[in-house]
Amino acid sequence: MGTVWKATVLCLWLACVLSKSSAEGRGYKYLAYHEIQESLQKAAKLYPRLAKLESAQEVFDLPSVGNCTNDQGLQEDCRIWILEITNWDTRFEDRGRPHMLVSGEVHGDEVVGPQVAVEFINLLLSNYGKDEKITRLIDTRVITIVPTANAYGYETQTRGELHSDRAEVLDPNRDFAFDQDPDMCMRTVAGRTINELFLTHFYRILITFHGGTNVIGYEWGDTAHCRSRVCTKAPDNLAMVKLSNRMREYAGKAGGYESEYKVGDMGSTVYPVRGGMEDWGYGASWNDRIKCNPRTLGGYDQERTDYRDGSHRCLSFLVETGREKRPDEQKLGTDEEPLVTGGKGDGHVPRNLRLLMAAADALEPYVALKNVTVDANNLSCTWYVGGAFVVPKTRIEVAYPGEMYRLTSHMAAGNGSFPFAGKMSMFSKSIKVRTRGSVYLRAVTFDTDSDLARNMGSGEPQSHFVQSRSDPDWFYETNFSRVQGSTVFQSKTLHVSLETGEKLDDDVTGIDWDKLPIEDGDSLDEPEDDDHHDGLEDGDKNLLPEGDEGEHKPDQDDSSSDNGPSWIRYAAVAGASAGALLLLGIVVQVVRSRRYSSLQDNEYYDGDSEDLEDDEMPLQRYP
Repeated sequence: MGTVWKATVLCLWLACVLSKSSAEGRGYKYLAYHEIQESLQKAAKLYPRLAKLESAQEVFDLPSVGNCTNDQGLQEDCRIWILEITNWDTRFEDRGRPHMLVSGEVHGDEVVGPQVAVEFINLLLSNYGKDEKITRLIDTRVITIVPTANAYGYETQTRGELHSDRAEVLDPNRDFAFDQDPDMCMRTVAGRTINELFLTHFYRILITFHGGTNVIGYEWGDTAHCRSRVCTKAPDNLAMVKLSNRMREYAGKAGGYESEYKVGDMGSTVYPVRGGMEDWGYGASWNDRIKCNPRTLGGYDQERTDYRDGSHRCLSFLVETGREKRPDEQKLGTDEEPLVTGGKGDGHVPRNLRLLMAAADALEPYVALKNVTVDANNLSCTWYVGGAFVVPKTRIEVAYPGEMYRLTSHMAAGNGSFPFAGKMSMFSKSIKVRTRGSVYLRAVTFDTDSDLARNMGSGEPQSHFVQSRSDPDWFYETNFSRVQGSTVFQSKTLHVSLETGEKLDDDVTGIDWDKLPIEDGDSLDEPEDDDHHDGLEDGDKNLLPEGDEGEHKPDQDDSSSDNGPSWIRYAAVAGASAGALLLLGIVVQVVRSRRYSSLQDNEYYDGDSEDLEDDEMPLQRYP
């Protein structure tokens, strides 16, 4: 029996070692050009309803610069890959979804950003349908990701874009049509790629990753608005400051490898430059109009920089990921708790994944019902407003099927919620209802973030980010994208039984809230202070469908149960070894099941879904 016992102990020890190793998560690694390419292609294949992949060379008919090594070790033209994430099944029914652009790098030797971009794609896609917060993002936003705009620079670990057999090196971040000479902009294929994307999208937020210092910078950062590193305030300064601080706080310290990001305008936190992407993305269509006339790469049509009024009104953030442009690989972190500030495995990649989540969440306000209860003739509701900073007025509204009026609660007021960071500002209201039949229910918020429209800078706010939530007359449109301002945002409509309190059918097409006059309540009354709280009351019955709740509650892990398998005495060493190996397999499987999802396992889509028609592809030339 001594041998049997030793075999069992050995296997249990091995199981513990493997469990600890697996629990530490997958370590992030630096990816070569071909590995990034393969990862993007795999993502598009596995998730055809969520991700569309194109190269700038194909969709915009742009030239290639340099050769890159493929997975066979052979040389091929370097391509600039563009992956766009949204729910494509419903995309063309909702052209007003807010758009965000993520640029992994334009300086080829600043390499943290491309790893963040690829892992952001993996994190979003692999958790669609599993994590409520991520599912909502994909269903309601359009996120464009360009991991390596300077593909040849990334391949060769060179800052600039190399032309003419390395005879000329151009800096893509001096190549944009803002505070620049006409013959000195749009000379690089990296710059032209970003330019074409702005012509086909109304981006509200741009995140562009760099390296060499530890900063989140916003406008201004050009030489026209900055003197001796002192810059005038941009018209949207208040929104820039608030969003930067939210990103900084949630991002944290990269596992202790860096301090928290320093926040400020680019001119003072870094230095002023001419032709920078960020100032261009924010102001090129309304502040400093330049038509570029470059001579490189066969030239570039001047009309491509003859911008329409709405094309460049994007809050643009320069993220300098750290003092080291290429920190040691171990400092990148692991995927164990990527969305937990200061969590296990924290590092440069997780902290910037959190930064991107903060930006994507804030793209547009949204209202989410949390709990609904019915007690006699009293209907109570708890909800929150996300994607926002300040909620001055919010309430619930109900309507009876077939009747031409609606009832409202009194107003509540408070702060916006940020579910990814667990910062929830909950609202609760009750309303008198009938005791029989059913009722339609929704929560509504008014004038959310209205303070952002205050004139805090050098003029009235100019960004889509601010005006889309403060000016109902704000409107721009292309064949692919639309921005329509609004001061009212609402949750999904629920149909609830007043007799059982259960949620009824999902068909709420029979109600048009805008055509229902208010029978009770006052839309202009002052908010009450006693109906705003954090968290939920114990015992509340959640009547909401999956996807409407305010925070994701993962399934309980049965591996924590105290009732383990019974020990069985074996008559031979072979029997003991087999049992221990079986136990080892179970332990490893449980550990694997607890790891955060990745593209390699637990796929939500099987890749067999039909693609969209060719004429519905997302990346189009500007009409």
